[in-house]
Amino acid sequence: MHAAFAAFARPDPALGGPLGEWERRFPVSYAARTARAQWLLARAAALRGDQPASRLSDLDWRGTLQLLGEAEAVARLALRLTVNPLTAWLLVGQARNLAGGQLSLDDVRAGRFPDWYVQPLAHNPRSLALRQVMLGHLRPEWGGSDEQMFTFVRGQEQEERLGAGDRHRLWADYHAWAAHHTVHFAGDLVGGVERARLAADLYEPHSAGLFAALTRALAPTPSGSGRWSAFWTWRNSTRRCVCRRCSAGRCTTVTAFWNRYSRA
Repeated sequence: MHAAFAAFARPDPALGGPLGEWERRFPVSYAARTARAQWLLARAAALRGDQPASRLSDLDWRGTLQLLGEAEAVARLALRLTVNPLTAWLLVGQARNLAGGQLSLDDVRAGRFPDWYVQPLAHNPRSLALRQVMLGHLRPEWGGSDEQMFTFVRGQEQEERLGAGDRHRLWADYHAWAAHHTVHFAGDLVGGVERARLAADLYEPHSAGLFAALTRALAPTPSGSGRWSAFWTWRNSTRRCVCRRCSAGRCTTVTAFWNRYSRA
């Protein structure tokens, strides 16, 4: 059902009036409150942008936090208005993600997760969407770490209530988030392409992330030369694989990537 609220995930200020009026006329409407929470979250995300919080101006960061607080408050009011308010819980989690994660690696290992994950999971034990939001909460750029994401996804391997296909998808999402951080925050283009390739192999729509990583890797440097030489060096090195699935000294992921794209 949460896909039905995607239409309100637009930061258009003109939506504020109609959504507020809907909520005022139907104060016990789950749909009205959830739609407004979705809109507030979209406004917060647009204001925050993709850059680290440390690069935001104080005014923009305070504005983001205010919108996130409003979105979470409205979503939590919606929790009381239906039997299984999964979408509202997802919005609470997404708001917390944008504000920054608060979990430690010990928390993840011990299964100490926030209420917005634990409570709806009890009613929706097969939900992939909940686990995806939780995985996003552990992203390095939002206060988590690669090890936290890996620990969480590996823990889902023992979760019988989650289908094999969904577990496969979580691994793909893990590598996609890791690739994004590796390229855009750590500045490791070679490692980023490697992780993006893993994500694309596991879930084809993640090929867009592979294309983005490759495009960035091939972008000209200030001196006018490309960065492709780094991939040549990597391909011919004996550096051990970090993708956790290759036993050979040379990473087969990067070798296959080179063989496929060097002919382009």
